[in-house]
Amino acid sequence: MRSRARSLFGISTVILTVIFFHYFGFLYQVEEFFRRVIGFGSGKIYALTSSVESAPESFDTVDACVASLSNCRTLSEQMEIDRAAFELLQEENVNLRNQLHFIAERGFITVGADVIGKNSDPVGNILILNRGSNDGIFAGAPAIVGGGLLVGKVVQADPHTSLLQLANDNRSRFAATILNRERSIGLVEGGYGISVEMNFIPQNETVNIGDQIITSGLETPMPRGLIIGRVESVEKEPYQPFQRAVLHPAADMDAIAQVSVIIGY
Repeated sequence: MRSRARSLFGISTVILTVIFFHYFGFLYQVEEFFRRVIGFGSGKIYALTSSVESAPESFDTVDACVASLSNCRTLSEQMEIDRAAFELLQEENVNLRNQLHFIAERGFITVGADVIGKNSDPVGNILILNRGSNDGIFAGAPAIVGGGLLVGKVVQADPHTSLLQLANDNRSRFAATILNRERSIGLVEGGYGISVEMNFIPQNETVNIGDQIITSGLETPMPRGLIIGRVESVEKEPYQPFQRAVLHPAADMDAIAQVSVIIGY
C-alpha cells in the first residue's frame, strides 16, 4: 500500500514539475524539437494520402489521353477518305475537261451520263447508264471518255436508263482502221471482257506493235477517228488471207464512271 502511494506521489511530482517548466518556458527547445519531428512525419502521411485521393484524377487523365488518341485516329482516317475523294474528283474533272474539249473540237452532239451499275452477265461486260431515250440516247450510239477514247456503244435504250456494251464485251464489234502506211481496215472484237482484238486485217499489209487503231467510220452511227487502242501483238499464219492484232484499249474499261454518248455529228 505504501509502495503504491509512493509511486502515485512520484508520478504526480513529475507531472507537476513538467507543467511548471512548460508554463515558465523551460521546455521550449525540447517541445520545438518534437514538434518538428511530428510535423515532418505528418507531412509525409498527408502527401501519401493526397496522392491516393488524387488517383482517380490520374485515371481520368489517362482516359482523356486514350480518348484523344482515338479522336486523332478517327481524324486521320477521315483525312485519308477526303484525300481519296479529292483525288478521284480531280481525275474525273480532267476526264470531263478532255471530253468537252474533244466534243467541241469535233462538233459532236452528246449526252453526258453516269454509270450507275453493271450487268451481271458472266461472259459479257455491260454498264448501266442513268440516261436513256428520253435524253436522246439510242441503240448503236457510241460512248467516249477523255479525249475521244471509245469505250463502247449503246445496245439498249429505255426511257430513263440505257445499256452500254463495252469494247471488250464478247459481242462487241467495231469497224476500225490502223494508222499504218496502208491504213489497214478490219473488225475490232471483244473477248469475254478480257481482251480486244482486230481481225480480218489483210495479210500483205504491215502492222507494227504500237500502231494506233481508230474507228473507220464505215458503220453508222459511228464517226471516224474515235481512239480504240494500240497494237500490242500481231499474229500471222502462213497461207492465210488475214492476220490478227491483239490490242491494248486506250480507255481503262474497269474504271469508267462518266461517259459522253454521241447522238449526232
